[in-house]
Amino acid sequence: MKKIFTTRTLSAAILLSLGVQGPAYAQSLQNGPDFLRAGANIGQINKGDETYDPYELAHGFVMNYLDPETQRTSTMAFEAPQSEGIIDVRIMVKADGSVDNVELLGGFYDDKFREEALAGISGSTFTPATAGGMPVEWPALEMRIISRGPILPGLTADMKAGFEKLIELNTEKNFTEAETLANDLLTNEATTLFDYALLQDQLATVYMNTDRLPEALIAMRNATSSSKAAPPILPGATRLAENVDSYIDEYLLPELFATSLEKRALLALALNQTGEAINTFAEVEARRTVAADNPLKLQIESVKTKLAGEEPIGSAIKLVQGKWIFEASPRRVFGITGLQGQVDFVDIACAGSVKKRMVFANDTEFGLPASWQNCKLEFHGTDGSMFNLYEYLN
Repeated sequence: MKKIFTTRTLSAAILLSLGVQGPAYAQSLQNGPDFLRAGANIGQINKGDETYDPYELAHGFVMNYLDPETQRTSTMAFEAPQSEGIIDVRIMVKADGSVDNVELLGGFYDDKFREEALAGISGSTFTPATAGGMPVEWPALEMRIISRGPILPGLTADMKAGFEKLIELNTEKNFTEAETLANDLLTNEATTLFDYALLQDQLATVYMNTDRLPEALIAMRNATSSSKAAPPILPGATRLAENVDSYIDEYLLPELFATSLEKRALLALALNQTGEAINTFAEVEARRTVAADNPLKLQIESVKTKLAGEEPIGSAIKLVQGKWIFEASPRRVFGITGLQGQVDFVDIACAGSVKKRMVFANDTEFGLPASWQNCKLEFHGTDGSMFNLYEYLN
């Protein structure tokens, strides 16, 4: 993708430092809701994050947490679940912390998991969002609910023939049929998150070769997803050992996962998603040795050099399914211009903090305080809307 650069002379540009806003702007910055209490069958992991990992919802395998950060244990006789799943939802958190307007965005699920997940999130409670210290409604909070069972990673029998055909179609560059088959397998054959991740990786190949790079990057984000998968303590006789290393957080096996991370980093580079490219490649290096002359490593080092200089770095942002997530790089100042369509707001999600929301404004700049670490900018609006996002050193 062609890189976009600009000077600092954006029309009507203003610098909005989120740490020292003026009175009018301070009122427009909202502090998001915080997950407080789960509804039926939903348990929380990673408090403050956008991902919530439930008790096993659908298949007669109920879990409670020994430690809400790391452990799960069965409260009843073990019965192996037949599938795993993901539910993506958008909800409103009302000013009293209750949930309203639950919207199913998509995911990977069976009917029972969908029903119980939606019922569970509907019955959950949040500490309400605030503006100027007063509780306010927070519409359009997006969350992912994950159902994980103690299933060893591996291709299921029902998936094998279809997946081999999918690889053949992609190899032959028959991307139309490959996309149809991948979506059919996701709907009708895939039952585990290992299946799901493999298919997302193959869909990314389809999108890359049909000029849909944003969709390809989203597919690779899905393929390289993870959630805590500490194995349950299993009562009685079972073929599955307790506390085995096979129950990894990632959906794919380690070598496949590292390869998918490399593919994700390359896509992030192609889209000038600098923070995501650097962070993803760091995960690759944590998992395998990368030679000093590796082309991907050299590209990442080049990006780091550019980020240390004064030249602005730009990327063309496109909202896919009404949103786009941008991982912040070491740079802290951003400019927005060239809007086509409608973007309503930006959610700022940083480590150790609830989300903060500000109104989106074209032809403006804003800065993140140095104290806000590991941040992601989540742009929400009309599907297909586009704009240019620039990163400045200061």
